[in-house]
Amino acid sequence: MRDGSLAQRRSRNEPIDVMKVKSALPLAVVLAAAPALAAPGWHRDLATARKLAAGEKKDLLLDFTGSDWCSSCIKLKKEVFSHKEFQDGVADKFVLVELDFPRDKSILTNEMRAQNERLKEEYRVRAFPTVLLCDAKGRPYAQTGYRAGGPEAYLEHLEEALQQRVVRDEALAKAAEAKGKERAAMLEKALAIVPGANLLSMYKKEYEELAKLAPGCKLVSAVESAGRAREQSEEFRKFFTDADYEGAIRRADGLVEAGRLKGKEKQQVLFYKLNAYMAMEKIEEALKVVDEIKSAGPDSRFGKEADRFRLHLEALKLREKQVREAKRKEGGAGQGKLAKPKSKSGALPEGEERRGLLTREKPAPAGDDASAKKENEGKPSEAGLKKHLAETQAELEAVTRKLADDHQIWEKTEQDMEASKKAIAKLQGALEREQAKYRSMEQTIERIEKEHNADHDREAALQKQREERQKALENFEDNQDEITKLEKQAEKLRRQAEELRKRAEELRKN
Repeated sequence: MRDGSLAQRRSRNEPIDVMKVKSALPLAVVLAAAPALAAPGWHRDLATARKLAAGEKKDLLLDFTGSDWCSSCIKLKKEVFSHKEFQDGVADKFVLVELDFPRDKSILTNEMRAQNERLKEEYRVRAFPTVLLCDAKGRPYAQTGYRAGGPEAYLEHLEEALQQRVVRDEALAKAAEAKGKERAAMLEKALAIVPGANLLSMYKKEYEELAKLAPGCKLVSAVESAGRAREQSEEFRKFFTDADYEGAIRRADGLVEAGRLKGKEKQQVLFYKLNAYMAMEKIEEALKVVDEIKSAGPDSRFGKEADRFRLHLEALKLREKQVREAKRKEGGAGQGKLAKPKSKSGALPEGEERRGLLTREKPAPAGDDASAKKENEGKPSEAGLKKHLAETQAELEAVTRKLADDHQIWEKTEQDMEASKKAIAKLQGALEREQAKYRSMEQTIERIEKEHNADHDREAALQKQREERQKALENFEDNQDEITKLEKQAEKLRRQAEELRKRAEELRKN
């Protein structure tokens, strides 16, 4: 684990020690020959692990991991799961199951990969690492992921999560003996602690009964709202994929006008409408939608996000105004002026003049009869000299023009070479920027993984806090008389304190 996988080291351009790779091959062969165990104390076959858990009366700890690419998964294994302290701490409580999704497909058999993909869909796993605590039947009652602090802190965290199963089992036991509203209340209490992704699949029977007994309860309303949001997300995704922005706007208007949407659900649909107007670059219409989002819930997450969009749209509006003014000024200054097209050098197109020179024919010699040749043989004549002078002059002119043409081509080629150098430098700069952008994206992915794991922890804490506050709410009415009495006593004490303060002021004056 210290050096990382070969795939990771290749991505970091680190040198690979061939001898280390060769020495690791026998271990890979051993693991391939015995795929049931991932590491000491861990299983890879869920069916076998479930039988073992049922026989030993233990729960299951399922670790959905990317062992050779997910940084948080690697840290979780290195900092927690690989320690003997952790292994000993969970030995009498959990059967450990590693469900791996490596980039190096040779780590697992085809059967193991198929099982893991099936379980990923069955448990609705969308991020790594995802750690599910389940009963021996495989039904989850708690979800977590990476947590800093080492094995001791993680064991404490698991102990707290185990209490959720106690709450679930007690509530389900009471629900089995109750009827009507009391049964619905116990079912809701049991299902409230279940990871949301697994509610409709692993607890379908209990949820359907709750929906029948108490269709308007908070849990059922939240699940139905989430279901509508998913359906709308898929519907609008198709509009945007097809670039059908008008269709997205019509659909959003239809959903809002139906009057069934309120609060955050209405704001979510309005955000789809806002994105459609932004894609069409209709800023004024987009600003009106921002106002609708704010009026539907100014203090919600969507309402606060609308403020950020307003600033962005106002900046775009100002920029468009500046561009229009600049174009208007440019149009007034250069109106009616047409440039005459010509080449970069201002000369004829390249090769035009040269073609005329190369195809020009030399004049045929005059006086071609035999007698004239014989008479003038060996004697220079004025006509002959003029003829040769004309030929030489013509050739000189042709060479001079060719030299000028070549010089022009030379200059143009040098200019093109200089432009190519600049283009190469620009491309190199772009490459460096893209490399920096890629490194930034890698850092962003790592940050998001950390934040995602923190969100899981926050979700568990909020679930626990919700349960505590629910209990406090149930006890509120019983304690109301006592609260009223205490408030009266507090008011009396405040009056006494005020009298003492006034008396102290009088004593200080005297």
